[in-house]
Amino acid sequence: MLVFSTCLPLKEAITPQACMTLVFNWISSRPNILNPLEYDPVSFRKYKIKKNQRFVLLRNFEVDQGKISACRIVKRRKHGKWYTDCVYFQENGKPYFLLQIYIDSKFPLEKWLCFHKPTIVNMLIEKGYCREDYGIPISDTPLYMDKQYYNECVKYLKEDAGQDLPAVLVSCDKFGNPPVHYIYLAKQLGGMAYVFVQKDPETAKILKADVQGRNVQGDRVGVYFPGESKYKTFEFANCSDTQSLSQEIIEYIRTALAGKQENHPYRWELVADMQNALENSSCEEPSAYSCV
Repeated sequence: MLVFSTCLPLKEAITPQACMTLVFNWISSRPNILNPLEYDPVSFRKYKIKKNQRFVLLRNFEVDQGKISACRIVKRRKHGKWYTDCVYFQENGKPYFLLQIYIDSKFPLEKWLCFHKPTIVNMLIEKGYCREDYGIPISDTPLYMDKQYYNECVKYLKEDAGQDLPAVLVSCDKFGNPPVHYIYLAKQLGGMAYVFVQKDPETAKILKADVQGRNVQGDRVGVYFPGESKYKTFEFANCSDTQSLSQEIIEYIRTALAGKQENHPYRWELVADMQNALENSSCEEPSAYSCV
């Protein structure tokens, strides 16, 4: 079952080597997994590393659309497996990073899942690898839309641009009080969604006219997905406290992203199939590499 998925637009200068090196730095920093690699992680077309109950698999190749570098981390446990997939790919000349986590278990998911956003997402943001998405920065801080990000928020809600990530709009009551801890919300959703924050109640009236009423108001939070006219509304009145409302929003976005990206064209299985098809159709002599 896919339990986490996000796809981040990267700056054009970010190479497969830079991206996969960061991935392996992340892997090496986790206890009992692997020591830092002493080679370029994209220097092999295929590779497999095993240590204890963990495997790391690599695939690197190029298609007409651009370069693809993929890494799968498999963690075996007594009652199942975790699969973490990191895929660098290029589409229309622009690079992206896809991160997906699957759980394969005989037990109910609740027995396994105490979910936290993978650290690699924060690393990509902190290193400055992510590019702006139609003027919206990929960040783990709130985007205050009363002044600085007002136009970007309007374009998003009017579906005038083709952003890659969903957006959260945090409104406020007549006293300027928000229904959630928006700084915490932005931190948890960094790399998964943009968090627009409205601190002036008068902004809601102006925004309503500019987006044909698609904005939430009062003690509400709206969640919007690119290219979709419908949006989800969360109300403080339906929750016991602001923390509960924040967690409900985070869980909704995590689940929705996993559902929408379950059949992503660059998920691990399809990347492996693409590479195998290229090799099967090639007349060249096979080069030396470790088969996965």
